[in-house]
Amino acid sequence: MTRTTSALTAIEIVALAKLLTQTEDKDLLTAALGEIPEGTHTFDLSLDLSGSFDKGADRADTATVAIPFTVVVGLLLRRMGATREAAITLLAEVLPEAIAAKGKAKASLLAETGVTESLDRFKNEVVNGMPKIHKTGSIKMKDTEVVKTRGTIPAAMRVAG
Repeated sequence: MTRTTSALTAIEIVALAKLLTQTEDKDLLTAALGEIPEGTHTFDLSLDLSGSFDKGADRADTATVAIPFTVVVGLLLRRMGATREAAITLLAEVLPEAIAAKGKAKASLLAETGVTESLDRFKNEVVNGMPKIHKTGSIKMKDTEVVKTRGTIPAAMRVAG
């Protein structure tokens, strides 16, 4: 069971959450998880966290993450007449090319195949007409200092402003 304390303010909750996601070492969590073996691990931690953050303006945005692109690709392939085996073969052929395409080569490929124009049209005619969702303004931590009052804290957890 996880317990949280209601003694934390909204600002303190945001500061603590951002501390863990905005460190100098972006791979800190991944590295830490790699060091911990499977099982239950007990901790008792006290921190002093000080600093400030800027919060950007909230905005309305199109919910493109709600588009089920795997289903869209499947339906598109079927309606274009691709059979299951042909679709798998075709996807297996184009996937490495798509992954390898970088920078100008990628832009050129998308332009010459008409994909750029089609995506622009799709965005204007379909995506822009989708219902808007509320997006909370971004948080940028500034001059944050963390002092662990029990034990030690890795230098990578210190956030510079």
